[in-house]
Formats: sequence, C-alpha cells, structure tokens
Amino acid sequence: MDVAVQAGNQTAPSFAQPGMWEMLDGLEEQCRPAFVRGDCAWGTERAMAGAEQRAIPYLFKLKQSPHAKKWAGKLLKQDGWVDAGQGWEGLESELRLEK
Repeated sequence: MDVAVQAGNQTAPSFAQPGMWEMLDGLEEQCRPAFVRGDCAWGTERAMAGAEQRAIPYLFKLKQSPHAKKWAGKLLKQDGWVDAGQGWEGLESELRLEK
C-alpha cells in the first residue's frame, strides 16, 4: 500500500489535488477511474478544470448556499426528469457559482 501523509494543516483538497492529478496522469487510460467524486470542498474551479483537462467525468457535492437551495427547489418542480438507472432519476441543469 502506498500512503501519502501531510501535515494536519494541509488536508484541504487544494493540497491533495497535485498528488491526485499526478497519480491519475501516471495511469494508463484503461486504468483510470470512470469518474472523480468529492464532497463540497472539492467542488472548486481548480478541481473541475483538472478533471475536464483529463476528460474525466466528475461529481462533486454542491455547497448548500441559499442561492443553491433555491435553484435546487425549482429543479424539483420541473418536468424532464429521465431514468438514471437503479431507481434514480436525473435532470441536467447548470448553475454558475460565484465567489
């Protein structure tokens, strides 16, 4: 097992990303993961750009800001949800995040 250990003040995704991208870049195409998943701390422009540069789909939890909650509530009322498999439904939409 290969383990990377960092100082306690360097646990944020911003410190972990360089090593993760280096590891993924070193994998053969057929060995790369089907997608990258992370909590809301990973849902940054830097993480999304890194995944997009490598053509790796990603799924990050959305930080529940008041604007995001309002947006999600509107989506629940919309038509157009499609079968996403395993009893789930999905609806594609976009939300522009601002600082």
